[in-house]
Amino acid sequence: MNSVGKSVKNNKGFSLVEMLVVMAILAILTGGAVASISIVNNANVNKAASALDSAFSKARTNGMAKGSGYHLKLSMEGNSLYASTLVSGVLEKKEKISGGGVSVTLPAVTEYYFTADGGVRGATSALSSKEDVVFTHGERTAKFTFYKITGDHDVTLN
Repeated sequence: MNSVGKSVKNNKGFSLVEMLVVMAILAILTGGAVASISIVNNANVNKAASALDSAFSKARTNGMAKGSGYHLKLSMEGNSLYASTLVSGVLEKKEKISGGGVSVTLPAVTEYYFTADGGVRGATSALSSKEDVVFTHGERTAKFTFYKITGDHDVTLN
């Protein structure tokens, strides 16, 4: 008892309310971190599809401007997709298209020659009328599609 007649409490440790507040804050922070990771993974898939779209557009435009001998070659190195632009078989530029845990499904033909009229032909006659490159990470998917006859292409995000 103290001088006023009240007993002094021993304040060692945390109360149940304090522990519940801390656990609620941690749950909110964890939920935010999981959402952030999901957003980053979605952005990686979108970025890969957009990068391939851009590389394909540049190669097609250069093929139309420079004529025959201009082509784009897709290759996997480790877990990353690269697009190489070649002029008459000589490497002009090589750029990384995907990485960061993004899975890539390539079509059978991975080398494309651009014609002066904007069309595309494969290195072999195996090029179908429509080719897809699919980027996936978790549930997020992006599909890059290009068309042999017209050389047109588009990106579909799922």
